Amino acid sequence: MIGRSQIVRLGDQQSAEVAVECGVPQGSVLGPILFLIYINDCVPGLDCDTAMFADEIKLWEVIHNAADEENL
Repeated sequence: MIGRSQIVRLGDQQSAEVAVECGVPQGSVLGPILFLIYINDCVPGLDCDTAMFADEIKLWEVIHNAADEENL
């Protein structure tokens, strides 16, 4: 990706502008397919519960003790 950058805005705060070196442009034809391929490969490696629907993923873990809290 050439000539693309990103910033993060939260309220009245703004991060520095950073060049985007890789990724899939928003609105591209392949974007949704590449996202699903990527995210489906990530989930099995996670050590927590997950729920996925379309482009949403939720991660959670029940905390039973201090070790679980530290892991989170």
